[in-house]
Amino acid sequence: MRITAEIIASWPPPNHFDLETHGPANVIVRLLLLSLAGAVLAIRIYARLKISGGFGKDDVFICFAYVPAVTFVILQAIGHFKLDTDRHTWDVRLELVTLSLQVGLAEQILLALETGFTKLSILALLYRTKHVVLVLSGVVALGTVVFVFFLSRMAVLAMNTDQPRPIPDLWTISPEPQRCIDQGLHLVVASVINTAQDFLIVFVPFKMVLGFDLPLTQRLIVLLLFAGGLLVCIAGSNRTYLTWVMVTSPDGDITWRLYDTMFPSAVELFLGMSFAKTLPGNFDNESSQTSLETTNSQSTVYSPVDKALKSHPPPDLNKRLPSLPSMRCAPEDLQII
Repeated sequence: MRITAEIIASWPPPNHFDLETHGPANVIVRLLLLSLAGAVLAIRIYARLKISGGFGKDDVFICFAYVPAVTFVILQAIGHFKLDTDRHTWDVRLELVTLSLQVGLAEQILLALETGFTKLSILALLYRTKHVVLVLSGVVALGTVVFVFFLSRMAVLAMNTDQPRPIPDLWTISPEPQRCIDQGLHLVVASVINTAQDFLIVFVPFKMVLGFDLPLTQRLIVLLLFAGGLLVCIAGSNRTYLTWVMVTSPDGDITWRLYDTMFPSAVELFLGMSFAKTLPGNFDNESSQTSLETTNSQSTVYSPVDKALKSHPPPDLNKRLPSLPSMRCAPEDLQII
């Protein structure tokens, strides 16, 4: 990681006695949101396994998303309380700089995995719905979203781990040029891609679900979920802007401004997971049941001819006819006239 000599020269002397630090509010908020997301996930798994019996790939993906989310929150708490990420960059102890940057890289990878699995969960749910009500345009849109998602996720993970030569340069502070990607540009581009995907993931399901013939109560639920999805998109847009401010700040005080990105990131992360967990998964079942009931109701309507045929079935023309009685006589029965 490169920090120019001009930026380092502009820093004030380190102050390890009268520190200006951020409080643990963001850590507390993340722990609360993580607990809430865990409770919602537990209710969803129980309902799918014990009540509806419809545990599917979307549930598997959301369970996979929860694991990196838990690890992400734990690493952020460790960074705040143990690795000096709660203070100005020039106040971070030198012996903790390398470990702090390594933890930051791990957090980026975990965030990419969590958001990726969450989006896959929603897309898997849409795939289940596709067999009943998804039109051709929806299939094309869904396939485009999946394609863009895989490309961006692979690009983010590859750039995070493969670009530096040697790799330890990624967590080594140096004023000299390094063979690494521009970390600031990479973070902003990845954030923009992720936010754009949030908008697609929100609007594609909303347009599809509105096509269902739903009662008023379920329509209200869909509207509330759509409002939550919009809040996720707004939080992602805010995080993208704050990330751009962080990486373009002239003083290079990344750790101090990183704190500002944590709250919108937590809202986007855990509210997005809650949106994926509470997205009604029974629409496809209800639509299939409605279609089946319609088919059954149509098959139970008989015409007068069908009713007559049922009460008086036609004769079986292939049935073998009974044999005629025998005409043979005994000799004593014959009389000569």
